[in-house]
Amino acid sequence: MKKIILISLMLTNLLLSGQDFRNAKWGSTMSQVKSTESGKLIKETSEYIIYQTKLTDFDVYAIYIFAGNKLVRAKYSLLESHTNKNDYISDYNTLKSLLTKKYGNPTEDENIWKNDLYKNN
Repeated sequence: MKKIILISLMLTNLLLSGQDFRNAKWGSTMSQVKSTESGKLIKETSEYIIYQTKLTDFDVYAIYIFAGNKLVRAKYSLLESHTNKNDYISDYNTLKSLLTKKYGNPTEDENIWKNDLYKNN
């Protein structure tokens, strides 16, 4: 089974800035989001929808999160497999730069290390 590594880029700052996510508007219903998304539907529950799609040259999941059938949060999860673990950091930095250009600076930016051993390398 292929191992999938996910790097999530939280886009909650978009709620505060009033900008929308992809082609969906904040507050949209699930049906409205489905009508705007062209990716391959992967999973759907009453609380979220996951699509597989592209973000520039990266394969990603676009994840839409709902409360009361209204779009309230969204994020991308990167689907890349690297033998060199540093490539994940490069991917993150590339995508962060692209998303910052499109949506503006994040209101919060935090790095969480699973293991601090190599944090400064």
